[in-house]
Amino acid sequence: MNIPSSAFLALGAVSLVASGGLAAAAITQSSAPPSRTVTLDIPTGGATGPTGAQGPKGDKGASGATGATGARGAIGATGARGPAGARGATGPAGLECITGFSPAILVINAPGGQITQFTCLKD
Repeated sequence: MNIPSSAFLALGAVSLVASGGLAAAAITQSSAPPSRTVTLDIPTGGATGPTGAQGPKGDKGASGATGATGARGAIGATGARGPAGARGATGPAGLECITGFSPAILVINAPGGQITQFTCLKD
């Protein structure tokens, strides 16, 4: 079965965007129920055409000359460790979406299976 590369590209893009919200949800363990569920169906695409004939082999190019190796420099000493920085403020608990986004469940249906993610989606 041939799956069009556009399906993988779409799935990858959606997963990449959704993973930020998923990570935030996993770290903060929000207890607020999502306000909606969005389902994304990725179709298998149309029929694939026949494989084309292989093209002719190209001519081998001439080898270039090897360049001279430069002298190896000395390894420098390790510097002193700096002082520890001040501890930052504790962030808010729960999943907080940026303005224009809200918590939601994202369901992705693809030819290889289904995944469900709790994330922030655009309103």
